[in-house]
Amino acid sequence: MVLELYLDLLSQPCRAIYIFAKKNGIPFQLRTVELLKGQHLSDAFAQVNPLKKVPAMKDGDFTLTESVAILLYLTHKCKVPDFWYPQDLQARACVDEYLAWQHTTLRRSCLRALWHKVSLEGWEGHSPSSVWHSPCNGWVLTRTDAVWVFSSWPVPQYRCTT
Repeated sequence: MVLELYLDLLSQPCRAIYIFAKKNGIPFQLRTVELLKGQHLSDAFAQVNPLKKVPAMKDGDFTLTESVAILLYLTHKCKVPDFWYPQDLQARACVDEYLAWQHTTLRRSCLRALWHKVSLEGWEGHSPSSVWHSPCNGWVLTRTDAVWVFSSWPVPQYRCTT
């Protein structure tokens, strides 16, 4: 049975799953759920995910939601290269730590800036650049660079590179 991925590629978490599956040659059937058309709110989609959110995945009778959970499931099921999700317990814990951090800190902060840029640009007195360069975003981006991108902490061989 083919893996089914319920995604809207406008969604960053959905794109992460889509790109990961494509990059690793994981066979799947794309089931597009268009958020802007409200397809995620339908009774039919509620049968897949009662929370009516994307992404969602079906693997036979097994259903899973939430992007990080789906990505981790795919790393285990599909035996992807070790650099995606290392076998070493401490290196894997560092990946888990980053996944938790980025999802609750980095994504939220950048999403706020994107929302202001897309939805409010051109309104009188609104400056999208002031949102992007707000103290909160500055703190997040500084920590991202200092800790996750350019640092050798905690596991140098698994750090991000630009």
